[in-house]
Amino acid sequence: MIRPICRMGNPVLRETAQDVDPAELKSESFRQLLIDLKDSMDHYGGIGIAAPQIGVSQKVAIIELE
Repeated sequence: MIRPICRMGNPVLRETAQDVDPAELKSESFRQLLIDLKDSMDHYGGIGIAAPQIGVSQKVAIIELE
């Protein structure tokens, strides 16, 4: 799902993002977060995106380089 990008001034971008519990890595919700990150990154034409940029205060980022 494409999520809106949080713009400068959004409070979530000023928070310290939370660590991801290793037990959560195999969960459906984490898998969906990764899908949402990828879909949003592709939609907005980026090469990388972090979870706080879509309103999720977790230490998760993806980068895609060719």
